[in-house]
Amino acid sequence: MNILKQFGLGALFLEDQKMKPQVIASCISMYTALLVFSASAVTLQKEILTKYNDLTPWFFLIMIGSGFSFVINMALPQILSEFSGTRVLSSLAFLGFVIFFFHFSLNNFTSLFVATLIIFILNLLTQATGVTVVNQLVKDSYLARFLGFNAFASNIALALGPFLSYYLVPYYSSTLNFAFLAAFGIVSVITFRVKNPLKKETVPLAPRKFSLKETFSSFAVFKRNKVFFIMIMASCVNMSSLGNLLFFWGPDYGMTADSGKILQTFFFVGATFFTLPFGFMADRFNLTKIFTLVLSMYSLCYIVLGFNYVFGYIDYIALFLIGGCAGSGVILNNSFIGKHLRNSVAKSTSAFYVSWILCSIVMTYVGSEIIEKFGAINLNRCLAIFNLVMLVLFLFFARKDEYLKNNVSTTQSK
Repeated sequence: MNILKQFGLGALFLEDQKMKPQVIASCISMYTALLVFSASAVTLQKEILTKYNDLTPWFFLIMIGSGFSFVINMALPQILSEFSGTRVLSSLAFLGFVIFFFHFSLNNFTSLFVATLIIFILNLLTQATGVTVVNQLVKDSYLARFLGFNAFASNIALALGPFLSYYLVPYYSSTLNFAFLAAFGIVSVITFRVKNPLKKETVPLAPRKFSLKETFSSFAVFKRNKVFFIMIMASCVNMSSLGNLLFFWGPDYGMTADSGKILQTFFFVGATFFTLPFGFMADRFNLTKIFTLVLSMYSLCYIVLGFNYVFGYIDYIALFLIGGCAGSGVILNNSFIGKHLRNSVAKSTSAFYVSWILCSIVMTYVGSEIIEKFGAINLNRCLAIFNLVMLVLFLFFARKDEYLKNNVSTTQSK
């Protein structure tokens, strides 16, 4: 029981009994959406790489999907003020799985593109809604650890997607792969709706009044706190550069299209194993030390990847560590929002994910241009320089930030 408490699961047992179904249902919706999206994404990426040998279709998918996600996420506080968070999540999950039957009936590149695009949009909205629910319902003293556990499970789902696609597609077909995952998702959602009557939820997740101007005002937190802005920038740039373009590293490192899926699996496995200890440390120790460690690891690993021309064992280790840093960075940012912006969690979470979406659009374009003209190795060199600059700026501004000096866990102080 003590181990469960230390590493995040204790949050479920320590919270009000009435809140457990909401937290559990929210997490299950997030995990299932991630599993289905990652499987569909790698299948589409393989089709693009083998049939077109051009990143343009993938860039357009990210561009269009991010644009729609931007608009929807800006309206997220209003959506959550009218409907319960778990009800929204279960509806999104079910809609996402239905989309696969659209591809199942047509089974061509266009249907694959459209299905992946819609799942991409629903996935981003599902993650933003789920984190909002968790931030509202989990206690401060266990929030970072629970977010660490949540990220641990999320990254398992993300790693399983490419893994299932890698082993199912060669022997069967992408259509069967999608049908299998769709069936899994539908069963999961129906089961949790039966076991946990979500309509009993009474916790308000956002204020009733909403305006677009008020939502944009949440970006003021980035302006007021330069350290938090640096954290957001570092996390968003690294996640966007890897999450959207990692599959296309393969050819520059002498790997086949199928082998490119292994890169994504290694990345998400790294994020899976690092989120638990980093979530624990974020609650126990000074945030400056933890994020300094994250930025230092980023810089070192990108330097390793930027000077190797064949993907070897040390490169897999570097990618594994980068995955851990990426997952941990998201935990640290979400923990900051949940603990210190609790009065405006929905708006602040929306602002964070909108920033991520905007960064995703920019970095997908810039990164794809660098990969096509200069190669993935030079992209990694650029990211190494970027993280070194972020590290210097973070250390400079962190010295003046009173919050970071005193950010020691409530649990530790007790």
